[in-house]
Amino acid sequence: IYRPMREVSGDLYQYFQFEEENYFGFFLADASGHGVSAALVTVVMAQSLQAIMKETHSPIEAINKLGEVIANRLQASFFATGVFVLFQESGFVKFVNAGHNAPFIVRPSTKEIRFVDSSGPPLGMGDDIVYSLESFPVLPGDKIVLYTDGVVETPIKS
Repeated sequence: IYRPMREVSGDLYQYFQFEEENYFGFFLADASGHGVSAALVTVVMAQSLQAIMKETHSPIEAINKLGEVIANRLQASFFATGVFVLFQESGFVKFVNAGHNAPFIVRPSTKEIRFVDSSGPPLGMGDDIVYSLESFPVLPGDKIVLYTDGVVETPIKS
């Protein structure tokens, strides 16, 4: 589900499928700020990532290049957190997490929950940051949960 708080938002998601290489990926990001300024960062990210993914199908290269683009184009005035999830190899899921809220994997069969920590700072914090790709085993029935700060910052009504 995607439900922005206002008409425009700084949240972004994109799906990539690479049939020739038999894998697909999912990118989720959240730009700093609110409203129009955050939405503009989102547009820069979306267009840049589309162009980058035409050059490389590697999510780790894509995130590293996207971080450089944001840092150089927005000159550290804005940043964004992001996570790229890669489904390539059966039985494994791979993550690149650039300062985003920790995604987690829920395994109903054992009631285990595994959090995926960040592998670096938010995108745009510098143009020389290198992120890493982490791999986790998954089983049929496992759920992968990705979310933005709207979930964790929403006040609970008592």
